[in-house]
Amino acid sequence: MKILMAHFREVTNIAGGLEHVLCNFSNAMNRKGHEVHIAVYDSHAGGRPYYPLDSEVKVWNLRKPDGEPKKVPLLKRIQRELVRMQGMGKLEGWYESYRNQWILPEGKKLINSIKPDVIVVYWHTTSGFVKTLAGDIPVVTMIHNDPDELYAEMSDRQKEAIAESACIQCLTRNFKGRLEELFPAVPVICIPNVVPQYDRTSNLLAERKIHKIICMARLSEDVKRPHLLIEAFSRVASEFPDWQLFFWGEGKEEYKQRMQEQVSSYHLEKRIHFCGVTSDVLTEYCHADIFAIPSRVEGFGLAPAEAMSAGVPVVAYASCAGVNEVVENGKTGLLVKDGTEALAEGLKTLMQNASLRVQMGKAGHEAMKQYAPEKIWAAWDNLLNQVVEEK
Repeated sequence: MKILMAHFREVTNIAGGLEHVLCNFSNAMNRKGHEVHIAVYDSHAGGRPYYPLDSEVKVWNLRKPDGEPKKVPLLKRIQRELVRMQGMGKLEGWYESYRNQWILPEGKKLINSIKPDVIVVYWHTTSGFVKTLAGDIPVVTMIHNDPDELYAEMSDRQKEAIAESACIQCLTRNFKGRLEELFPAVPVICIPNVVPQYDRTSNLLAERKIHKIICMARLSEDVKRPHLLIEAFSRVASEFPDWQLFFWGEGKEEYKQRMQEQVSSYHLEKRIHFCGVTSDVLTEYCHADIFAIPSRVEGFGLAPAEAMSAGVPVVAYASCAGVNEVVENGKTGLLVKDGTEALAEGLKTLMQNASLRVQMGKAGHEAMKQYAPEKIWAAWDNLLNQVVEEK
């Protein structure tokens, strides 16, 4: 089978969850004997994803050096800003119209050359272009975030494209139900993310001079909300002087600066740390005692799932879609009510109870086995074969 992974976005130096799935999925399908191609639209000449790819997986960058200018021309910028005031959906439509002249000819050449049996679309902003390009090739559309939020941002062409998909794949049962309401004519299949099956786990009974709470996430003010974790930790820090908080991830400098000022206002500069990114997440999980994430919404909650696979209990918000289906409250972690006070109480419950941390850590490690790679990739392989056969 020839599979085209369509992700008409920037990928160079982007260490995001969706990009990680793109590379892992492509490698897995390649190892199952399929011919895998990735199409991106990247301003860098190479356009290579951040994560490693098998040598057999081919990457095609639809953005050519003589194509879209690096800077939008002045008149177009003015037009874009006027459209922006009409809402995100209209803005997406503007970007589609603006980029059609560069994406569609290159995309058509690629599809005519490859002749894929199936196209997998990774993000809704690619859907509209693929609608024009796919012809009778079946399309599987991934929806990996809150459907209502994404739907509000979609252009009319993107909505039409998704409605014509052979099927939609989502990550959680909650998202499945909502997608069936939004796109009633399209089958919706729930296939969760792969969770690494770590053979090393955190030794939560080890004697440690410093106990670590870690948050492994993008520093995003509106979604991940790490500033809430700083506030929660400040409420319990004086009771637990041997505990420290470590943030792993990057974000906008302006937001990071405000968080550092927040830390300074609590005089916790020596106990709250911003560590940047790491390529060795397992080592950080194995040195952690608690994983905490105050996200408003997640597509799946891969970082807390990875932490649980490494035997680390999780504290998160019960209202967070994605995470609340991965973490089992009272068994693999604590799901608390919204607000920094409840988050602080959840942290305190685990900070003062080593045996509970061990119990939850072991349960989390076992629970993540349901997301083993061989199970998830087999489900994907079956789905793609079914879609092609039904065509």
